[in-house]
Amino acid sequence: MLNSDLFTRVLLEPARSCDRLDIVSGYASPAMAYKHFKATQKIGKNLRIRLIVGMVAGDGINEISHKSFVRLQNQDYGGRFECRYSVKLPAVHSKVYVWFRKQKPVLAFTGSANYSQAAFFERREALAADSPRQTADYFRSLLPDTQPCDTATGIHLHKIS
Repeated sequence: MLNSDLFTRVLLEPARSCDRLDIVSGYASPAMAYKHFKATQKIGKNLRIRLIVGMVAGDGINEISHKSFVRLQNQDYGGRFECRYSVKLPAVHSKVYVWFRKQKPVLAFTGSANYSQAAFFERREALAADSPRQTADYFRSLLPDTQPCDTATGIHLHKIS
């Protein structure tokens, strides 16, 4: 089980030998995705990330985060970042990270850390190695209950005041 330096050990080091990361996270932040992309670019990697934000069906998402996810997907990292919202209940609270090399799942982690800066830099969280194949299958099993962030309909957007 990993419980320290999760950003480096789970999100950065595997990027050196992998080319894609699929993530299921109950909650996620666009700031985390941006920071993650910047860090992998510094080590010379053009990582591809596919993210499912799982709690949107139950809790909605704040409007600023939604617009930022759309911008990351369609402008900033178009073609390398795909964000989907889980839109069917029950909501998905899982935290799953599965790394791919040439479309083959090779490394996976599950645990308590949402894909957010708070989880990776401000809180005590834990992630443990898991079966790459099973976590990849889990990610795929959720896809029918998701919509792309840029075309999602029927989601509740929270205004930030």
